[in-house]
Amino acid sequence: MKVKGFRDLPDPVVTDDVKKMFRRSKRKKTDYFFITAFQKNLNGERMLVLDVFIRVDGEIKPMLRCFFGKEEYATLDLREKPKWRDGALDSIIGYRWYSWQRKYEVQWASDQDRITAQKWFKAFAKRNGYGFELDPEAKAHTDIDEYQIIIREKKNRKKWQADRDRMDMVMKTFGKLPKDWKEFSQKTVMDEHNYFFYQLGKDKGLAHCSRCQHEFKIRKEKGEWMTWGVDVPVWIKGKPKHNRDFYCPACNKLIPSKSIGYGHNLVEIEWSCLVQHNGENQVQVRFHRHIKDYRQDFRHPTYHCDELFRFVHYPNAVIDATFDIDKHFNREDWIPIPNKPWFSNPSMFSEPAHRTVLYNQHLEDDLKDTWLRYCSVEKFLQLNPEQKDPWFINVFIGTYRKYPYMEKLVKIGFGNLAEVLMGYGTIPMQDGRNICEVLKLSRENFLLLKEVSSNPRKEDLEVLQKVQELGQRVTEDELSALINMQYLYRIHVEDVLELRQYTTIHKLWKYIGTQHSRVGVDMKDYVEYIRWIREMGADLKNEFNLFPKDFWEAHDRKSNEYVAFKDARLRELMKEFNKQLEKQKATKAESMAVAGLLIRLPRKIEELDREGEALHHCVGTYKQRVIAGETRIFFIRQEADPEKPYYTLEWKDDHVVQCRGRNNCNMTPEVKAFVKIFEEKMGAKKKRRRAS
Repeated sequence: MKVKGFRDLPDPVVTDDVKKMFRRSKRKKTDYFFITAFQKNLNGERMLVLDVFIRVDGEIKPMLRCFFGKEEYATLDLREKPKWRDGALDSIIGYRWYSWQRKYEVQWASDQDRITAQKWFKAFAKRNGYGFELDPEAKAHTDIDEYQIIIREKKNRKKWQADRDRMDMVMKTFGKLPKDWKEFSQKTVMDEHNYFFYQLGKDKGLAHCSRCQHEFKIRKEKGEWMTWGVDVPVWIKGKPKHNRDFYCPACNKLIPSKSIGYGHNLVEIEWSCLVQHNGENQVQVRFHRHIKDYRQDFRHPTYHCDELFRFVHYPNAVIDATFDIDKHFNREDWIPIPNKPWFSNPSMFSEPAHRTVLYNQHLEDDLKDTWLRYCSVEKFLQLNPEQKDPWFINVFIGTYRKYPYMEKLVKIGFGNLAEVLMGYGTIPMQDGRNICEVLKLSRENFLLLKEVSSNPRKEDLEVLQKVQELGQRVTEDELSALINMQYLYRIHVEDVLELRQYTTIHKLWKYIGTQHSRVGVDMKDYVEYIRWIREMGADLKNEFNLFPKDFWEAHDRKSNEYVAFKDARLRELMKEFNKQLEKQKATKAESMAVAGLLIRLPRKIEELDREGEALHHCVGTYKQRVIAGETRIFFIRQEADPEKPYYTLEWKDDHVVQCRGRNNCNMTPEVKAFVKIFEEKMGAKKKRRRAS
């Protein structure tokens, strides 16, 4: 709605009727909105203007001014800074239809306001052909809501019709099906759903092949079953069995056998994919559902083929559609696919099928005059033969649109890396002018990757990228060993390259290969073992230490030694730190006392353990961080009992990180005020230090 000039109207006035209604509403528990109404010629049409009033802290104030026209409505929110809103009145004021949820009631300020509004609503209804029912006893929100619903429906219908017209325009670009489509449907798509139907008695039976349409007799002669054709001179030893493949002598092919009784309940469903184009920039992918129904007559099954999904791929967008009920117009038509996951086979939206048959035998020839002329989809299928079902074409085209460099990967033979772009997870590639920039590799490392594998995996690329990032150079055999150690035994590249100063990658790979069966597939324990013996000062160039004969026994032994080593080292550090604490003089801020509380540093590092035990929190685990200077711990005490633990404070990076009492409780108001003073004094000390 064009609102130019709407603000030029006089401001809403609190009338006597409004005041009177608010006085009456005081006796009721519910709060009220009261509305005044007048008509005004604005923007060349007769409009209804409603002023909504509310009582705030005993004062009556205008809240909203609503403008109702024949095609649109708008609301000026007068609270705080005036602004225009296009929502419904119910939404703006928070009205609820159910009484137990309702906080407000909306009423006309007077009968004259109701009559003025309802006259306008009646004229609006007559002009637009709506049955607008006006009840003199109705509340204001009822008339207003009915009007706004009509306006919203008109807007929605215009939008739906525009969407419908756009979809129809796109669907008109689809051409006819190929001339051999019926033959393709029956003979190619449903070829796997031909059966050798049979019915056996004690010594004889009948059979019918739905593929070649020949009849057969089955008879037991001299203790041996024989099957021969009725209308063709062929025969074979044996008899069919249900759900077992049987060799049809007329087709010269193995065909699944089915009992004739089972055929009365047999319906098979398959899907096919047809790729066409309409000009250079429009590639069309069409999915058909094929049904072969044996229930009426297994000798002459009925065929149904329905086109249910269409995709139109443009260079920058895709339009998808399914043939379903258009709920806005209540008819079957092409509509956007609702809640479509991008990665799923469209056929899975309806009936599941185990495959989708591609009509196009030479797909690249069919795409040569389109924007997909260089996508190399057929080479991608050669590199990734497991992609048998052509439903992936939608994902392939969408991926090619998003990552155009996919073409470089496919043409160079890196199909596995191209497939990475079609899935989830991180993508270790980027757009680039050449393949080296795409793979984030130097030319030397790119050639090395090709030597390791003609079709490398994502894991191979990530390992080589890590080697390059660390500034290392490796041979083809070393790269293969690095890849295997990372993805078979969970030993990271950086850990292996760090050990390179003590041994070779080949020796390490050979050793891991002999030990993994004892330890398990995960060999991260080996990296942990190396870290332990390095910290304890072992000579890693000595293969006795680097490659113990029985790794698991050595790991357990060194684990116990390392724990003892760390404990002894911690005791030495604590002893040295306690000496420093004795020499250290606390500042005024670090030993202040205010309002019955005092703060001090620990006298010995062991006090952290006793503090944690007394207050039941984890400060005892902070010893190593305090010794390393990463953080500082202060004790808050009551002056009446300075030795009894009360609160513990952590100071780090010139501010209080946390202050906890018993069982990690929060600070009391008194402690919070004390901590604030402490923080201010510590900050003042820091400023004086900077000034000096």
